[in-house]
Amino acid sequence: MQSEIYWLIGFLTFITFLIIICIIEDYLPNRSSNKQEMELERLKMNEAIVKLKSINDYLTGKLNEFMKRVALTSDFWEFIHKDIVRVSKQRYLDGHYADAVESAFKEINQRVKQMVKGQTGKEYDGSSLMFKAFPVENPIIILADLSTKSGQDTQNGLMHLFVGGILAGRNPKAHENIIIDESNAINFIFLANILMTELDNAKFAK
Repeated sequence: MQSEIYWLIGFLTFITFLIIICIIEDYLPNRSSNKQEMELERLKMNEAIVKLKSINDYLTGKLNEFMKRVALTSDFWEFIHKDIVRVSKQRYLDGHYADAVESAFKEINQRVKQMVKGQTGKEYDGSSLMFKAFPVENPIIILADLSTKSGQDTQNGLMHLFVGGILAGRNPKAHENIIIDESNAINFIFLANILMTELDNAKFAK
């Protein structure tokens, strides 16, 4: 159980890092001597902090639920989405951790691609697909209650999780700074599990 706690803590840190990387370009202020521009930049940074807190609270709740369940078993695959199990479990058990991660996120990319194509007749791929599928404004796939500010923040946060997961996970061997050992593979697989489960509960925009 102690080892599960360690990787869950590591996972939360990992996700926070992904979120920051994914949204920093939208909210990183440009240095300016203009007081009005500086105030606008300060407000943008405050908005980013609120979004990060909202996403962090959401993920912490998910992790707490998972920790209670994983305490009952040493086989975490029992709690992973069946589609992720199908494409990733054997690769993981064989010690091919990067391949297990890559397969999981290719499966997510393919599922989102099919959902978007079914609604629009058009094909997108990778990060552009995720930005097309899940924006707060004019989304194709709805993951939260967009009538509330909290729901909008959740939609936006999950969109960036999809983007970050696809960028980092679909071809992890191409990223020199990402080493996929067993612990990191579990982190990625748990993220893939969250995203695939969100798709199970998603709705299409009318």
